[in-house]
Amino acid sequence: MGLKAHKIIFGRAHVLEAADRLNQQYDQLGFDLKDALDEFEELKQKSEALQMSLRMKRSSNVESIDDIMRKRDEDLHCTDQRYQTLVDVLKKTHEDTTEEKIQHEMAMQHEHHAEIEHLRANTQPKPAEVAHPISPSSTPRESSGDESPAKQCNGSVGTEFMA
Repeated sequence: MGLKAHKIIFGRAHVLEAADRLNQQYDQLGFDLKDALDEFEELKQKSEALQMSLRMKRSSNVESIDDIMRKRDEDLHCTDQRYQTLVDVLKKTHEDTTEEKIQHEMAMQHEHHAEIEHLRANTQPKPAEVAHPISPSSTPRESSGDESPAKQCNGSVGTEFMA
């Protein structure tokens, strides 16, 4: 074998080794690519699962928010009704109190007028007293009380006022 043959064999061996290394690298890249694809597929599935989970969470959050808003609206409505009821009761109580106060004032005025009329009636002279005033010194009284005041009077006493 000559040098030329040796170079060819050595060159071929070298080429075969290089080709073998390239095949190994290719195979390794194939494995790496397969692993990367598997990892990509796994990450893709995780991503889809997370997206689904987020959609469900958003959906449940939206429902929760809707429930919370509905509950808040119901509470506001109930509070508004209670407030309106209290305002109505307060107005009615104020009206009743005002009416009672007016009636009380009218009763007090009526009582005051009645008292004034009673006092006037007691302080004004009676018609008989005005027509025939009797002075205490002009009517003698008997201690026995048998005789009437007309019999006690002398004919001339008291006749002056009877005219």
